Amino acid sequence: MKVGVIGLGVGERHADVYAADSRCELVSICDLNPEKLESVGQKYNSSVLTTDARDILTNSSIDLVSIASFDNFHYEQILLAIENDKHIFVEKPLCLHDSEFEQISMSLKDKPNIKISSNLVLRTAPHFLKVKEKIDSGYFGKLYYFEGDYNYGRIQKIISSWRGQISFYSVTHGGAIHLIDLILWLSQEKITEAIAVGNKISTADSEFKYPDMVTALLKFSNGMTAKIAANFGCMMPHHHGLSVFGSKASYIKSFATEKYYTSRDSTLMPEEFTYEEKFRKDDILKSFVSSIIEGSEPLVSLSDVFNAMSVSLAIERSLKSLNWEKVSYLNH
Repeated sequence: MKVGVIGLGVGERHADVYAADSRCELVSICDLNPEKLESVGQKYNSSVLTTDARDILTNSSIDLVSIASFDNFHYEQILLAIENDKHIFVEKPLCLHDSEFEQISMSLKDKPNIKISSNLVLRTAPHFLKVKEKIDSGYFGKLYYFEGDYNYGRIQKIISSWRGQISFYSVTHGGAIHLIDLILWLSQEKITEAIAVGNKISTADSEFKYPDMVTALLKFSNGMTAKIAANFGCMMPHHHGLSVFGSKASYIKSFATEKYYTSRDSTLMPEEFTYEEKFRKDDILKSFVSSIIEGSEPLVSLSDVFNAMSVSLAIERSLKSLNWEKVSYLNH
C-alpha cells in the first residue's frame, strides 16, 4: 500500500511506522519547512519530498495519507483526500467547526469505502486498559460519574507555536478530546449534552487569543455525568488525570500514581500504585493499516473519531452560548 505523510512534527513518527511496515511503501513526505523536510527526508531515500500537500493528496498512486499538519489545514486536506479516494489517518482534531464536520460527513457518504482513523491514543495506555478490563468485569458496579483532566504543562507550545498563530485554536479539540474519547470508550455510553466555561488567565499577557482553560460538564443518555477539563496553562508536567466512580469501587489517577478504592472506611486506605505513562501510539496506526488491507476492526474506528468530535464541538458551542448544548452525532 502506497503512503504519503503531510506534516513532519508528530508526522515523522507516522513516516517511521510506515517505513518499517513491509505492507507499506512510503512514497512521499511533505512539510512547509524545507529544512525540516530535507532533514527527515534523508532517512527515506526513495521518498519524494514536497512542501505542497496537494502533491500527495492528488497523487493517484497513493492509497493512504497521514495528515499531521496544523489543525486549521485538516478540514481542506481531508476533503481533498476523500475526493481523491484515499484512506486517511489524521492527527486530532478531525476539524475545527460544525460546518466543516458536516461537510466531511456528507463527502464520506459519497465514498463509503474510504476508511478514517485518528491518534486517540489514551485507550492504548496499559493503566487505562486495566481500568477498562475492570469496568467490563463488573468490578466498579454501576458507573455514575467520570472526571477527566488534560493537563498540558507545555504552555510555550500555545504561546510561541502555530497554535497561537492560526485563526482559531481549541484546547478542547486539541487536548481534552483525548479524555472525551477515553471516557466514551471506557463507559460505552453516549454523551447527550454539554455545558462549558473557560478562561485565559494563564496566557493573559501573551498573544494567544483563545481560552487556555476549559471545563465542561457532560450528561449521558443513561443518567451518568462527567466533568472534563483542558488545562493548558497548568504549572505541572504534562499528564492525564482520570477518576472513575461506580457503586462498588472508585479509581483515581493523578500525575504518577493511581488508586483503586473498594471501601468508604478511611482506615482501609488502598495501595497506591506508581506507573510510567506510556501509550502504544504505533499500535493505532498499525491496526489502521491492517483494517485497510485485511478488513479487520481498527483500534480507533471512524465512529470513534466522529463521536469524540461531536462531543468536542458541543463543548465549543456551549463556550459561546453559555447554555447546555445537545451533542449532534453524525452516524457513520
